[in-house]
Formats: sequence, C-alpha cells, structure tokens
Amino acid sequence: MGLFTRNTVESGTKCKKCGSELHSSERLKRHQKIAHDKKNDKCRVCGKEFPDPEDLRRHKKQCR
Repeated sequence: MGLFTRNTVESGTKCKKCGSELHSSERLKRHQKIAHDKKNDKCRVCGKEFPDPEDLRRHKKQCR
C-alpha cells in the first residue's frame, strides 16, 4: 500500500450550502467563493468577470 491515500476527506469539509464534500478546508473555502459568492472580480481590459481572484490574475497575464 502506498504512503498517500487519494480519497481521504478531512472532517468538517462539507459545504453547508450545497452538501459538496471537499478534500481539505482550503478547497472548501475556494469552492464556497466560486460556487456561492456573488462578488466577482472584473478584468479592466476586457470586462470578463472571475469569481476567483487567482483566475483573474492568470487571465490578466494574457489579456493586455
């Protein structure tokens, strides 16, 4: 058996809004922001909206 288990889920990582189970508290935070928060970050160049600031940051590198 390997050192890592692929399908382990931390306790307390179930989304209270939709019931999705995620593998870590970090993934749960990201899921909640993307799936349930309505605030979006917008590209100043093209106007495209992104629910996750990291996605906007990556987009900005290509949209100049």
